[in-house]
Amino acid sequence: MQNFTFPLRLVLFVFTAVSVPAAMFLGCVSTSDQNSFDVAPLFGMVYDLGNDPIPSVSVRLDGTSPVVTSDHSGRFVLPRLRRGVHVVELTKKGFEPSTQTIDFQDQSQVLYVRMISAEQLLVRAADAVELQQWACARRALERATRVEPANSAAAFLFAILELRTVSPTAAKERLLTLLESGAEARAIYLLLADIYQNRLDEPKLAREALEGAQRISSDPVVAERLRSLATAPAASPK
Repeated sequence: MQNFTFPLRLVLFVFTAVSVPAAMFLGCVSTSDQNSFDVAPLFGMVYDLGNDPIPSVSVRLDGTSPVVTSDHSGRFVLPRLRRGVHVVELTKKGFEPSTQTIDFQDQSQVLYVRMISAEQLLVRAADAVELQQWACARRALERATRVEPANSAAAFLFAILELRTVSPTAAKERLLTLLESGAEARAIYLLLADIYQNRLDEPKLAREALEGAQRISSDPVVAERLRSLATAPAASPK
């Protein structure tokens, strides 16, 4: 069976929030001044797993309004933050939400946050499938689906995972649901044809799936498969 992978490969970082010197923001501030305050701004930066800044991230402090937003460089400022422990929530469409607990004790602190997108989770899942790391693949797909419940690529990868670890029938049902939702991709029809032909002994349904693939884009290899199935006997009654 054909393996489906994503061309993108990303370095996977640990999600952490760390505090580092903020000379780029604060200039020259003495140690005593840094540690002697009641209220001060907290500066932060948010990146994805590829180490690229994420703009337009909503940043909420302690579950209250107002919400600040990261700029095009992924930078944000929480103004007039009281010294002590706070909870910072970061959200953006297409990304997994991030919640960080910080102890603001030094004006030189900068909050660095790393977030992961649904696309990056799908890359992780595809890599795990190729390495036959089934549990890892399932966790990544479940996380991606929570971020984007209607993501057709996630549903397709789930079908591959179920074919490898559950049953051909489970994979088939997943693919049929995907087609019913309006998704149209040759890969869906081709995987469905493979399942019908090689796993479920349903040559007629395999032909129908291959015809669906041909409607999207003609392929001589698929045409040859159709010819070979044209005279195939019907499946025996179960």
